[in-house]
Amino acid sequence: MGFDIKTFTNSQFNSPVTSGLYIGAELYVEVSWELKAADNLRFVVYNCFADVSGIQIDIVDKSCYAETLGAEFLGVEKAVSVTSRFKYQMFAPRSSALTISTTLTCTLHICLSAPDTCSDHIVTESENCPQRTPNLLNFRV
Repeated sequence: MGFDIKTFTNSQFNSPVTSGLYIGAELYVEVSWELKAADNLRFVVYNCFADVSGIQIDIVDKSCYAETLGAEFLGVEKAVSVTSRFKYQMFAPRSSALTISTTLTCTLHICLSAPDTCSDHIVTESENCPQRTPNLLNFRV
């Protein structure tokens, strides 16, 4: 479908990640639809998780962002036709002085803007975000 995920070290999205980042550094993520089929199609970043040395940690869950990890949607509309952006802080699930490899995997939902099917894929109030017990990631709109 022509989707691409790129990572950057700054909020201007003009400095691609080319080397390691430190724990706590902000990672800026851009999801782009390179090949758009129709004007009324949109996509929503629905789920994303970071695989850190075999441990999967949710960054985005049902269009809500993990506040504990500094995850934040960077845009106006979550249903977009070309580019969606968000950020989160780099982390490690356990203490280590070694270099850790992280893989980001996202699930995107494609929807129609007319008639609107996109709103079905977007949580609009934080109290409706997925909550877990204990709610360590604190998902928010």
